[in-house]
Amino acid sequence: MSSTPIANTKISAEETDQENRDLAKRMDSLVESIAAVTSGLNLDETLQAIVDSARSLVNCRYGALGILANDKTLESFLVSGISEEQIQAIGPYPTGKGLLGLLIQSPDPIRIDNIGKHPMSYGFPPGHPQMTTFLGVPIKIRGKLFGNIYLTDKLAQSNESQTPSRSKIAPFSSADERLLIALAAIAGIAIENTRLHQRAAQLVLTSDRERIARDLHDLVIQRLFAIGMSLQSTVNIIEDEISRDHLIEIIDNIDDTISDIRKTIFSLGNKETTFKSMLIETVNNISPALGFKPKINLQGHVDILVNQQLGEHLLAVLKESLSNILRHAKATEAKVNLHVANTVTLIVEDNGKGLANAERKGFGLSNMEERAKLLGGSFTLSTSDLGGLMLNWSVPNTLYP
Repeated sequence: MSSTPIANTKISAEETDQENRDLAKRMDSLVESIAAVTSGLNLDETLQAIVDSARSLVNCRYGALGILANDKTLESFLVSGISEEQIQAIGPYPTGKGLLGLLIQSPDPIRIDNIGKHPMSYGFPPGHPQMTTFLGVPIKIRGKLFGNIYLTDKLAQSNESQTPSRSKIAPFSSADERLLIALAAIAGIAIENTRLHQRAAQLVLTSDRERIARDLHDLVIQRLFAIGMSLQSTVNIIEDEISRDHLIEIIDNIDDTISDIRKTIFSLGNKETTFKSMLIETVNNISPALGFKPKINLQGHVDILVNQQLGEHLLAVLKESLSNILRHAKATEAKVNLHVANTVTLIVEDNGKGLANAERKGFGLSNMEERAKLLGGSFTLSTSDLGGLMLNWSVPNTLYP
Protein backbone atom coordinates (compact mmCIF):
# COMPACT_ATOMS: atom_id res chain seq x y z
CA MET A 1 0.00 0.00 0.00
CA SER A 2 1.31 3.42 -0.92
CA SER A 3 0.15 6.70 0.64
CA THR A 4 3.13 8.90 -0.19
CA PRO A 5 3.79 11.40 -2.99
CA ILE A 6 5.17 9.86 -6.16
CA ALA A 7 8.45 11.75 -5.69
CA ASN A 8 9.14 9.67 -2.57
CA THR A 9 8.16 6.29 -4.05
CA LYS A 10 11.03 3.98 -5.09
CA ILE A 11 10.53 2.58 -8.59
CA SER A 12 12.94 0.35 -10.49
CA ALA A 13 14.30 1.33 -13.91
CA GLU A 14 12.27 -1.45 -15.55
CA GLU A 15 9.10 -0.24 -13.83
CA THR A 16 9.89 3.33 -14.88
CA ASP A 17 10.24 2.28 -18.53
CA GLN A 18 6.94 0.45 -18.35
CA GLU A 19 5.26 3.46 -16.75
CA ASN A 20 6.60 5.74 -19.49
CA ARG A 21 5.34 3.40 -22.22
CA ASP A 22 1.97 3.29 -20.48
CA LEU A 23 1.87 7.11 -20.31
CA ALA A 24 2.73 7.40 -23.99
CA LYS A 25 -0.15 5.09 -24.93
CA ARG A 26 -2.56 7.14 -22.81
CA MET A 27 -1.55 10.60 -24.04
CA ASP A 28 -4.46 10.73 -26.47
CA SER A 29 -6.84 10.17 -23.56
CA LEU A 30 -5.15 12.95 -21.61
CA VAL A 31 -5.48 15.35 -24.56
CA GLU A 32 -9.19 14.49 -24.83
CA SER A 33 -9.62 15.07 -21.10
CA ILE A 34 -7.85 18.44 -21.28
CA ALA A 35 -10.07 19.47 -24.19
CA ALA A 36 -13.19 18.56 -22.20
CA VAL A 37 -12.02 20.43 -19.12
CA THR A 38 -11.04 23.63 -20.93
CA SER A 39 -14.00 23.91 -23.32
CA GLY A 40 -16.59 25.44 -20.99
CA LEU A 41 -17.10 28.95 -19.60
CA ASN A 42 -19.58 28.00 -16.88
CA LEU A 43 -17.89 27.17 -13.56
CA ASP A 44 -20.33 24.43 -12.50
CA GLU A 45 -20.02 22.76 -15.89
CA THR A 46 -16.22 23.05 -15.80
CA LEU A 47 -16.03 21.45 -12.35
CA GLN A 48 -18.24 18.55 -13.40
CA ALA A 49 -16.19 18.10 -16.57
CA ILE A 50 -13.04 17.85 -14.43
CA VAL A 51 -14.31 15.01 -12.27
CA ASP A 52 -15.93 13.17 -15.20
CA SER A 53 -12.73 13.48 -17.27
CA ALA A 54 -10.57 12.32 -14.36
CA ARG A 55 -12.65 9.20 -13.84
CA SER A 56 -12.60 8.40 -17.56
CA LEU A 57 -8.88 9.13 -17.98
CA VAL A 58 -7.80 6.77 -15.19
CA ASN A 59 -10.58 4.26 -15.88
CA CYS A 60 -12.05 3.93 -12.43
CA ARG A 61 -15.50 3.31 -11.08
CA TYR A 62 -16.03 6.39 -8.92
CA GLY A 63 -14.79 9.96 -8.88
CA ALA A 64 -15.38 13.08 -6.83
CA LEU A 65 -14.22 16.68 -6.63
CA GLY A 66 -14.20 18.44 -3.28
CA ILE A 67 -14.00 22.24 -3.12
CA LEU A 68 -12.57 23.86 -0.02
CA ALA A 69 -14.15 26.58 2.08
CA ASN A 70 -12.10 29.17 3.97
CA ASP A 71 -12.19 27.03 7.12
CA LYS A 72 -10.57 24.10 5.26
CA THR A 73 -13.74 22.02 5.18
CA LEU A 74 -15.44 20.90 1.97
CA GLU A 75 -18.09 23.42 0.97
CA SER A 76 -19.01 21.66 -2.26
CA PHE A 77 -18.75 18.08 -3.50
CA LEU A 78 -19.29 16.86 -7.05
CA VAL A 79 -19.44 13.18 -7.94
CA SER A 80 -19.10 10.98 -11.00
CA GLY A 81 -20.13 7.36 -11.44
CA ILE A 82 -22.76 7.45 -8.69
CA SER A 83 -26.46 7.48 -9.55
CA GLU A 84 -29.03 9.85 -8.11
CA GLU A 85 -30.56 6.94 -6.18
CA GLN A 86 -27.19 6.17 -4.61
CA ILE A 87 -26.64 9.84 -3.75
CA GLN A 88 -30.00 9.93 -1.97
CA ALA A 89 -29.18 6.71 -0.10
CA ILE A 90 -25.76 7.99 1.03
CA GLY A 91 -27.14 11.19 2.55
CA PRO A 92 -25.17 14.40 3.18
CA TYR A 93 -21.93 14.91 1.32
CA PRO A 94 -18.67 14.64 3.32
CA THR A 95 -17.15 17.72 4.92
CA GLY A 96 -13.49 16.68 4.75
CA LYS A 97 -12.72 14.16 7.48
CA GLY A 98 -10.81 10.88 7.33
CA LEU A 99 -8.86 10.28 4.13
CA LEU A 100 -10.41 13.35 2.53
CA GLY A 101 -9.13 15.42 5.42
CA LEU A 102 -5.66 13.90 5.08
CA LEU A 103 -5.39 15.28 1.56
CA ILE A 104 -6.53 18.69 2.82
CA GLN A 105 -3.96 18.69 5.64
CA SER A 106 -1.14 17.45 3.36
CA PRO A 107 -1.98 18.58 -0.18
CA ASP A 108 0.20 16.05 -2.00
CA PRO A 109 -0.89 13.13 -4.20
CA ILE A 110 -1.96 10.02 -2.27
CA ARG A 111 -2.35 6.43 -3.52
CA ILE A 112 -3.90 3.76 -1.30
CA ASP A 113 -4.39 0.10 -2.22
CA ASN A 114 -6.95 -0.67 0.48
CA ILE A 115 -9.04 2.14 1.97
CA GLY A 116 -10.35 0.02 4.83
CA LYS A 117 -6.88 -0.74 6.14
CA HIS A 118 -5.69 2.87 6.23
CA PRO A 119 -5.52 4.35 9.78
CA MET A 120 -7.33 7.52 8.63
CA SER A 121 -10.26 5.59 7.14
CA TYR A 122 -13.65 6.40 8.67
CA GLY A 123 -15.53 3.58 7.02
CA PHE A 124 -18.57 4.09 4.82
CA PRO A 125 -22.05 5.15 5.92
CA PRO A 126 -25.08 2.94 5.20
CA GLY A 127 -26.09 3.11 1.55
CA HIS A 128 -22.58 4.07 0.43
CA PRO A 129 -21.01 1.80 -2.20
CA GLN A 130 -17.97 -0.10 -0.99
CA MET A 131 -14.67 1.25 -2.30
CA THR A 132 -11.23 -0.32 -2.19
CA THR A 133 -8.45 1.57 -3.95
CA PHE A 134 -7.95 5.33 -3.69
CA LEU A 135 -6.10 8.05 -5.59
CA GLY A 136 -6.24 11.67 -4.48
CA VAL A 137 -4.62 14.68 -6.14
CA PRO A 138 -4.91 18.37 -5.13
CA ILE A 139 -6.03 21.16 -7.47
CA LYS A 140 -4.13 24.36 -6.85
CA ILE A 141 -4.72 27.81 -8.30
CA ARG A 142 -1.73 30.17 -8.11
CA GLY A 143 -0.22 27.98 -5.43
CA LYS A 144 -3.34 28.01 -3.23
CA LEU A 145 -5.31 24.84 -2.61
CA PHE A 146 -8.71 25.03 -4.35
CA GLY A 147 -9.87 21.47 -3.84
CA ASN A 148 -9.05 17.83 -4.48
CA ILE A 149 -9.84 15.17 -7.06
CA TYR A 150 -10.67 11.79 -5.50
CA LEU A 151 -10.78 8.57 -7.51
CA THR A 152 -11.62 5.10 -6.21
CA ASP A 153 -11.70 1.57 -7.59
CA LYS A 154 -9.56 1.51 -10.70
CA LEU A 155 -10.97 -1.07 -13.13
CA ALA A 156 -8.49 -3.76 -14.11
CA GLN A 157 -7.78 -4.32 -17.80
CA SER A 158 -9.25 -7.58 -19.02
CA ASN A 159 -9.56 -9.39 -22.34
CA GLU A 160 -12.96 -10.64 -21.29
CA SER A 161 -16.11 -8.60 -21.88
CA GLN A 162 -17.16 -7.37 -18.47
CA THR A 163 -19.48 -4.64 -17.28
CA PRO A 164 -17.87 -1.96 -15.08
CA SER A 165 -19.85 -3.16 -12.09
CA ARG A 166 -18.27 -6.65 -12.41
CA SER A 167 -14.75 -5.63 -13.42
CA LYS A 168 -11.95 -6.49 -11.05
CA ILE A 169 -10.39 -3.72 -8.99
CA ALA A 170 -6.70 -2.93 -9.51
CA PRO A 171 -4.32 -0.69 -7.59
CA PHE A 172 -3.71 2.79 -8.98
CA SER A 173 -0.34 3.01 -10.70
CA SER A 174 2.33 5.64 -10.82
CA ALA A 175 1.20 6.38 -14.40
CA ASP A 176 -2.36 6.97 -13.15
CA GLU A 177 -1.04 9.40 -10.58
CA ARG A 178 1.10 11.29 -13.08
CA LEU A 179 -1.81 11.57 -15.52
CA LEU A 180 -4.10 12.87 -12.79
CA ILE A 181 -1.47 15.38 -11.63
CA ALA A 182 -1.27 16.70 -15.20
CA LEU A 183 -5.05 16.91 -15.45
CA ALA A 184 -5.28 18.66 -12.06
CA ALA A 185 -2.75 21.27 -13.20
CA ILE A 186 -4.79 21.97 -16.33
CA ALA A 187 -7.98 21.95 -14.23
CA GLY A 188 -6.59 24.72 -12.03
CA ILE A 189 -5.93 26.85 -15.10
CA ALA A 190 -9.38 26.06 -16.53
CA ILE A 191 -11.11 27.02 -13.27
CA GLU A 192 -9.25 30.32 -13.10
CA ASN A 193 -10.01 31.00 -16.76
CA THR A 194 -13.72 30.29 -16.20
CA ARG A 195 -13.78 32.59 -13.18
CA LEU A 196 -12.14 35.38 -15.18
CA HIS A 197 -14.66 34.97 -18.00
CA GLN A 198 -17.54 35.12 -15.53
CA ARG A 199 -16.10 38.23 -13.86
CA ALA A 200 -15.63 39.84 -17.27
CA ALA A 201 -19.24 38.99 -18.14
CA GLN A 202 -20.40 40.54 -14.87
CA LEU A 203 -18.41 43.69 -15.60
CA VAL A 204 -19.97 43.89 -19.06
CA LEU A 205 -23.42 43.42 -17.52
CA THR A 206 -22.72 46.11 -14.91
CA SER A 207 -21.46 48.44 -17.61
CA ASP A 208 -24.55 47.77 -19.72
CA ARG A 209 -26.86 48.33 -16.76
CA GLU A 210 -25.21 51.64 -15.94
CA ARG A 211 -25.33 52.73 -19.59
CA ILE A 212 -29.05 51.89 -19.80
CA ALA A 213 -29.65 53.79 -16.54
CA ARG A 214 -27.80 56.82 -17.89
CA ASP A 215 -29.79 56.73 -21.13
CA LEU A 216 -33.05 56.50 -19.21
CA HIS A 217 -32.00 59.41 -17.05
CA ASP A 218 -30.42 61.67 -19.65
CA LEU A 219 -32.61 60.98 -22.66
CA VAL A 220 -36.00 59.77 -21.45
CA ILE A 221 -36.63 61.43 -18.08
CA GLN A 222 -35.38 64.86 -19.11
CA ARG A 223 -37.46 64.84 -22.29
CA LEU A 224 -40.57 63.71 -20.42
CA PHE A 225 -39.95 66.38 -17.80
CA ALA A 226 -39.63 69.07 -20.48
CA ILE A 227 -42.86 67.93 -22.11
CA GLY A 228 -44.61 67.94 -18.75
CA MET A 229 -43.42 71.44 -17.96
CA SER A 230 -44.53 72.67 -21.38
CA LEU A 231 -48.00 71.24 -20.79
CA GLN A 232 -48.08 72.68 -17.26
CA SER A 233 -47.54 76.18 -18.61
CA THR A 234 -50.56 75.87 -20.92
CA VAL A 235 -53.08 74.62 -18.36
CA ASN A 236 -54.26 78.11 -17.37
CA ILE A 237 -54.59 79.18 -21.00
CA ILE A 238 -57.21 76.54 -21.81
CA GLU A 239 -60.70 77.82 -21.03
CA ASP A 240 -62.67 74.65 -21.70
CA GLU A 241 -62.90 72.79 -18.39
CA ILE A 242 -63.10 69.31 -19.93
CA SER A 243 -60.03 69.93 -22.09
CA ARG A 244 -58.16 71.39 -19.11
CA ASP A 245 -58.99 68.38 -16.94
CA HIS A 246 -57.89 66.06 -19.71
CA LEU A 247 -54.58 67.93 -20.03
CA ILE A 248 -54.02 67.73 -16.26
CA GLU A 249 -54.65 63.98 -16.46
CA ILE A 250 -52.00 63.68 -19.20
CA ILE A 251 -49.54 65.64 -17.05
CA ASP A 252 -50.22 63.33 -14.11
CA ASN A 253 -49.60 60.29 -16.33
CA ILE A 254 -46.28 61.77 -17.43
CA ASP A 255 -45.33 62.30 -13.77
CA ASP A 256 -46.22 58.68 -12.98
CA THR A 257 -44.11 57.50 -15.91
CA ILE A 258 -41.14 59.55 -14.71
CA SER A 259 -41.55 58.04 -11.24
CA ASP A 260 -41.60 54.50 -12.68
CA ILE A 261 -38.47 55.17 -14.74
CA ARG A 262 -36.69 56.52 -11.66
CA LYS A 263 -37.49 53.26 -9.85
CA THR A 264 -35.97 51.37 -12.77
CA ILE A 265 -32.85 53.53 -12.62
CA PHE A 266 -32.47 52.78 -8.91
CA SER A 267 -32.90 49.04 -9.56
CA LEU A 268 -30.23 49.18 -12.28
CA GLY A 269 -27.85 50.61 -9.72
CA ASN A 270 -26.63 53.65 -11.59
CA LYS A 271 -23.96 55.08 -9.28
CA GLU A 272 -24.19 58.49 -10.90
CA THR A 273 -27.90 58.93 -10.15
CA THR A 274 -28.35 59.72 -6.46
CA PHE A 275 -31.36 61.18 -4.69
CA LYS A 276 -29.50 64.45 -4.22
CA SER A 277 -28.76 64.62 -7.95
CA MET A 278 -32.44 64.02 -8.75
CA LEU A 279 -33.50 66.82 -6.40
CA ILE A 280 -31.14 69.23 -8.10
CA GLU A 281 -32.19 67.97 -11.51
CA THR A 282 -35.87 68.57 -10.71
CA VAL A 283 -35.11 72.18 -9.83
CA ASN A 284 -32.83 72.68 -12.84
CA ASN A 285 -35.34 71.23 -15.29
CA ILE A 286 -38.11 73.64 -14.29
CA SER A 287 -35.84 76.72 -14.10
CA PRO A 288 -36.06 77.64 -17.83
CA ALA A 289 -39.87 77.64 -17.67
CA LEU A 290 -39.84 79.72 -14.46
CA GLY A 291 -37.43 82.23 -15.92
CA PHE A 292 -35.17 81.99 -12.87
CA LYS A 293 -33.39 79.30 -10.86
CA PRO A 294 -34.69 78.63 -7.35
CA LYS A 295 -32.07 78.60 -4.62
CA ILE A 296 -31.44 75.17 -3.11
CA ASN A 297 -30.34 74.47 0.47
CA LEU A 298 -29.80 70.82 1.47
CA GLN A 299 -28.97 69.86 5.08
CA GLY A 300 -28.21 66.42 6.49
CA HIS A 301 -27.22 63.13 4.85
CA VAL A 302 -29.64 63.39 1.94
CA ASP A 303 -28.36 60.34 0.03
CA ILE A 304 -27.92 58.13 3.10
CA LEU A 305 -31.01 58.90 5.22
CA VAL A 306 -33.69 59.01 2.52
CA ASN A 307 -34.99 55.65 1.32
CA GLN A 308 -36.58 55.01 -2.06
CA GLN A 309 -40.22 55.28 -0.89
CA LEU A 310 -39.65 58.58 0.92
CA GLY A 311 -37.54 59.86 -1.96
CA GLU A 312 -40.36 59.29 -4.44
CA HIS A 313 -42.80 61.26 -2.26
CA LEU A 314 -40.31 64.09 -1.79
CA LEU A 315 -39.65 64.41 -5.51
CA ALA A 316 -43.37 64.40 -6.26
CA VAL A 317 -44.08 67.12 -3.66
CA LEU A 318 -41.15 69.23 -4.86
CA LYS A 319 -42.25 68.98 -8.48
CA GLU A 320 -45.85 69.82 -7.58
CA SER A 321 -44.70 72.82 -5.54
CA LEU A 322 -42.51 74.20 -8.32
CA SER A 323 -45.25 73.53 -10.88
CA ASN A 324 -47.66 75.58 -8.77
CA ILE A 325 -45.17 78.46 -8.71
CA LEU A 326 -44.88 78.20 -12.49
CA ARG A 327 -48.63 78.11 -13.14
CA HIS A 328 -50.07 80.40 -10.51
CA ALA A 329 -47.64 82.43 -8.43
CA LYS A 330 -46.12 84.75 -11.05
CA ALA A 331 -43.02 84.73 -8.85
CA THR A 332 -39.54 85.97 -9.68
CA GLU A 333 -37.79 84.25 -6.80
CA ALA A 334 -38.09 80.93 -4.97
CA LYS A 335 -36.22 78.86 -2.39
CA VAL A 336 -36.08 75.13 -1.79
CA ASN A 337 -34.94 73.95 1.65
CA LEU A 338 -34.60 70.26 2.57
CA HIS A 339 -33.52 69.20 6.06
CA VAL A 340 -32.90 65.50 6.69
CA ALA A 341 -32.57 64.25 10.29
CA ASN A 342 -35.03 62.42 12.57
CA THR A 343 -37.68 64.23 10.51
CA VAL A 344 -37.49 65.12 6.84
CA THR A 345 -38.74 68.63 6.14
CA LEU A 346 -39.18 70.17 2.71
CA ILE A 347 -39.90 73.92 2.59
CA VAL A 348 -40.63 75.63 -0.72
CA GLU A 349 -41.30 79.37 -0.74
CA ASP A 350 -41.67 82.13 -3.33
CA ASN A 351 -42.36 85.87 -3.67
CA GLY A 352 -45.50 85.44 -5.76
CA LYS A 353 -49.21 86.09 -5.20
CA GLY A 354 -49.28 84.54 -1.74
CA LEU A 355 -51.39 82.42 0.56
CA ALA A 356 -54.87 83.68 -0.32
CA ASN A 357 -54.36 82.87 -3.99
CA ALA A 358 -53.16 79.33 -3.19
CA GLU A 359 -56.05 78.54 -0.83
CA ARG A 360 -58.54 79.75 -3.37
CA LYS A 361 -57.15 77.75 -6.29
CA GLY A 362 -56.38 74.42 -4.57
CA PHE A 363 -53.28 73.78 -6.73
CA GLY A 364 -53.09 70.02 -6.01
CA LEU A 365 -52.53 70.75 -2.34
CA SER A 366 -54.73 67.85 -1.27
CA ASN A 367 -52.39 65.44 -3.04
CA MET A 368 -49.38 66.78 -1.14
CA GLU A 369 -51.32 66.61 2.12
CA GLU A 370 -52.31 62.99 1.48
CA ARG A 371 -48.67 62.07 0.87
CA ALA A 372 -47.69 63.60 4.21
CA LYS A 373 -50.48 61.80 6.09
CA LEU A 374 -49.57 58.50 4.43
CA LEU A 375 -46.11 58.77 6.01
CA GLY A 376 -47.39 60.02 9.38
CA GLY A 377 -46.36 63.62 8.76
CA SER A 378 -47.87 67.07 8.26
CA PHE A 379 -48.43 69.64 5.55
CA THR A 380 -48.98 73.36 6.11
CA LEU A 381 -49.20 76.59 4.12
CA SER A 382 -48.19 80.00 5.39
CA THR A 383 -46.90 83.35 4.22
CA SER A 384 -43.25 83.39 3.19
CA ASP A 385 -40.73 85.97 4.32
CA LEU A 386 -40.25 86.54 0.59
CA GLY A 387 -43.81 87.85 0.46
CA GLY A 388 -45.45 84.93 -1.31
CA LEU A 389 -46.39 81.37 -0.28
CA MET A 390 -44.42 79.00 1.99
CA LEU A 391 -45.15 75.28 1.77
CA ASN A 392 -43.95 73.11 4.68
CA TRP A 393 -44.03 69.33 4.17
CA SER A 394 -42.62 67.27 7.07
CA VAL A 395 -42.58 63.52 7.84
CA PRO A 396 -40.76 61.28 10.37
CA ASN A 397 -37.63 59.52 9.12
CA THR A 398 -37.54 55.79 9.75
CA LEU A 399 -33.88 55.59 8.69
CA TYR A 400 -32.64 58.03 11.30
CA PRO A 401 -30.44 56.17 13.85
